[in-house]
Amino acid sequence: MKKAISATLLALWLIIGFAAPAVFSAEQAGQTKDMEATEIEWQQALKAQVALAMAKVNLLKARTELWLEKNSEAALQSLEDAKTNLRKAYGTADTVTRRRIADLEEQIKGAETALRIKSDQA
Repeated sequence: MKKAISATLLALWLIIGFAAPAVFSAEQAGQTKDMEATEIEWQQALKAQVALAMAKVNLLKARTELWLEKNSEAALQSLEDAKTNLRKAYGTADTVTRRRIADLEEQIKGAETALRIKSDQA
């Protein structure tokens, strides 16, 4: 009887001893995949934010060209660059950032329309 219990306990101990490292390694592999997915999401969010910042810089350039330099062609080019950056940002953006992008697109459209009207009048 003691031998049977001892043999059973020994068998269970061996099974648990060999299975435990496999469970821990599977858990670590899952954590690694989660960390990689999170890192990719962060990279995409950062790319969207950089493209959004570049669009804002181009919008400011357009305003500077228009008001200080009186160069409407350079202002239109800066607005086109801003649109390009907004398109880049939109692909990897979350919903909140997409709303901000839509607001900036409206500002750019308004600025282009006003600039073209003033150019036609001049």
